[in-house]
Amino acid sequence: MMNSNGKFEEYLLKSRKDLKTVNAYGTDVRLFLEYIKIPLEVIDYIHIEKYKSYLFNNGYKISSINRKMVALNVFMKYNGKNIEINQEKFQLQSFQDNVIESEELFKIIEQAKIRNDYRAKALLYTMYYTGMRISETLQLTVFNIEQDTILIKGKGRKYRNVFIPNKLKAIWKEYMNFRINKGDKLFTGERGSITRETSNKIFKKYARLSGIDVKKAHNHNLRHLYCRKMISMNVDISTLADLVGHSDINITRKYLIKSKKELLDIINSLD
Repeated sequence: MMNSNGKFEEYLLKSRKDLKTVNAYGTDVRLFLEYIKIPLEVIDYIHIEKYKSYLFNNGYKISSINRKMVALNVFMKYNGKNIEINQEKFQLQSFQDNVIESEELFKIIEQAKIRNDYRAKALLYTMYYTGMRISETLQLTVFNIEQDTILIKGKGRKYRNVFIPNKLKAIWKEYMNFRINKGDKLFTGERGSITRETSNKIFKKYARLSGIDVKKAHNHNLRHLYCRKMISMNVDISTLADLVGHSDINITRKYLIKSKKELLDIINSLD
């Protein structure tokens, strides 16, 4: 048997690889050795290709497989084995995956309503109706709930006005009857203002309860949803960029790439 995985990781550290890379390479090599179950001395190109097929058939993305091949390439060279390990090529396709649809969000909010979680309801609707980032949403205070526009500090320390629809103000008013009074921030818990991590946990909790894929339940997905809904309402992209605080309109364009579901719906509608 050739050099152990432990010695390989020591070699990586001495080669000035960062700890995250060392751990990732170490894990990738360990999983390969557990799969192959033969001495390193007899491993060849065919074994590597079989392992790639195994990964692909078990649902690994091409990008993940290629990363593992990079790790194995370094490992084999470290052990003095000259095996040609090729990465798989793939075409970058312009569609968004794991995006949330309005109907899915409403199912998630319905689970919060069933459990009388008015904070969750108000939090999710706030991001949906305004397109604010979670960092901006958590800036809101109890003094903002009657305002039509709110001055918010966005990315890059740039300030902008966020427009508040009447239906959201009504939701905030309802929430205020149940809000935990721990400071001036609008969204609070027993320890004071909540964090973005708490917000994500709330989102994922109700996604699970509603049977929605938790990969879709992250704060920024609601900003994407807001942008897509605005475009579907014929809001021009320049106006949308102003609404969401993008100084570069090309950033806004990235939010408007169709989802996998939307593309499938188009394909399935063909006569």
